[in-house]
Amino acid sequence: MNYPMINKIIGIMLMMFAVTLFIPIATSVIYSDGNILTFIISFLVFFIIGALLYFPNSKIKSSDIKSKEGFLIVVLFWVILSHFWKSAFYF
Repeated sequence: MNYPMINKIIGIMLMMFAVTLFIPIATSVIYSDGNILTFIISFLVFFIIGALLYFPNSKIKSSDIKSKEGFLIVVLFWVILSHFWKSAFYF
């Protein structure tokens, strides 16, 4: 299994998901609901962990992903995403 490639893809997906947190950040700013710090902390956590997974493996050339690796990427992303998404409720 190509674990560096899996880490690279998971890192990219986490950073892309972190960017989607700009929508709740903007909504929090517009409505002044006081939750902006929660979303900013969640954004930073998502983005930093995604960057830590991506950048050490960024020089790896794209290779063919086998179905076993693709399945692992999907499962890991959903598990990681569900655990990180609930972190917004802890801050």
